[in-house]
Amino acid sequence: MKTREYWRKRFLYNQIFNAKRMNKVSEEYAELFKNLIKELDKKITYWYLKFAKDGELTSLKSKKILTQDQLREIKTDVYDFIKKAKENGITGEYTKELDYIYNRVQLNRLELLRSIFNMELIDLYHNIDQSLKNELQQVYTEAQARTVYEISKANGKLIEWSLPTKEMIDVILLNPWASDGANFSDNIWKNKAKLLNALETELRKGFVTGKSVAQITKAMADKIYKPKEKTATAEYNVRRVVHTEIGHFAEKAKTKVLQDLEVKKYEIDATLDMHTCKICSAKDKEVYAYEDRIEGINAPIFHPFCRCSTAPYFPEDFEDSLRFARDKDGKPIFIPNNIKYKEYYEKYLKGGD
Repeated sequence: MKTREYWRKRFLYNQIFNAKRMNKVSEEYAELFKNLIKELDKKITYWYLKFAKDGELTSLKSKKILTQDQLREIKTDVYDFIKKAKENGITGEYTKELDYIYNRVQLNRLELLRSIFNMELIDLYHNIDQSLKNELQQVYTEAQARTVYEISKANGKLIEWSLPTKEMIDVILLNPWASDGANFSDNIWKNKAKLLNALETELRKGFVTGKSVAQITKAMADKIYKPKEKTATAEYNVRRVVHTEIGHFAEKAKTKVLQDLEVKKYEIDATLDMHTCKICSAKDKEVYAYEDRIEGINAPIFHPFCRCSTAPYFPEDFEDSLRFARDKDGKPIFIPNNIKYKEYYEKYLKGGD
């Protein structure tokens, strides 16, 4: 029988692999948000120059009806976008507001700019939605494959296992798992709606207070992306979805394999460092039966950005093994496996004896 140290170590590698994927995907999406800021800056400036007089926009001017030439130009852009959106598989649910704009006889300047924001955001969030779906498909397949490999390696013989088809995984991905009844795609598009409203709010403020185009675009940029800041920007909200969904589906895939192989219990393994939260530290090293497993209650994911994972638990394991952790300076250390988070914190993070 392999020791608990063995199982923790093997599944720690899988956790590290997933963490790298989370960061890689998040950074790729961060670049998309940086590009969004540039595009909005360019397009707001373009229309600002058409509307502006004496370098300011006022509340009154924001409600001014478009000229026929301006109306024709934006309607052409909206028509072309809707056509392209349908070709790319974007459903009418997401272009409904643009359909309404296209069929209007009159539009004011605020409505025009909101429609421009909407087109940019639909394009961006559709790309993120499709990209994340592909990532989650890979996460689920690879997590199962790695789990089968680890169990096979420990047992000294290959376990026969059929990986799920793409169609099977798609059903799993689109099935809501969190308490809000939303799946990953729903959460992506909810964030799009929040950002659209936030951008319009900043635009309205700019109109009312007579801000310059530079001031307006700066305020919008702050709603979209702030590097290295954990604030409720659009980029941060998507990053949260990425980390949470990848963590969830990696655990779900691993659990499926272990349950089918009739492993009875699992042990929660919190990431031990200065950033471990109270929720996860309280769950560290707790053991539960798979038949009693409830995600968010006695199994990860416990919260957004949760870094906990699980490992199969066998009661015959030795108690004198070691586990990976970090000290108060962030340096890697190995500590006795039977130490719980509170003891670890007192001895290795606070520096007690």
